[in-house]
Amino acid sequence: MVGSGPCKEVKHYIERELYDFEFNKRELEELKMDLTLEQLNQRMEEKFSANSSEECYSATEDTAMNLLTNKIIIRTERILNAIQRVIDRLYPDKRKFYEVFYRQGKSRQRTCIEVGISMATLYNWRNEIVKKTAKELGLF
Repeated sequence: MVGSGPCKEVKHYIERELYDFEFNKRELEELKMDLTLEQLNQRMEEKFSANSSEECYSATEDTAMNLLTNKIIIRTERILNAIQRVIDRLYPDKRKFYEVFYRQGKSRQRTCIEVGISMATLYNWRNEIVKKTAKELGLF
């Protein structure tokens, strides 16, 4: 059906983000910590080093990397926040489905048994969560 939901590629992308949500949260925190430490080291080096063209190039390179890292952090935070808003608005039974299917990575059959739903309900809830996340991200 045309217009009934996000395209297949967007669905795959959103599902990958849902499966990787907890991992990405940890990675984001590590990235922020690394960036903070790197900035502190850079300031210390600037304080105690002499000025040379090589250091200037290195400082420019560091600035470019920091800008790129900041963009990655902003993009990742945007995705994680959108997913968290969707999760927070789920009813308890759908939140349990999310926990079992995406966070624990259980199979469809195992998820149906643990959550107490049919396979048709699993597909409907999965599509609903993907669609809500796509809307939250402005992808649909």
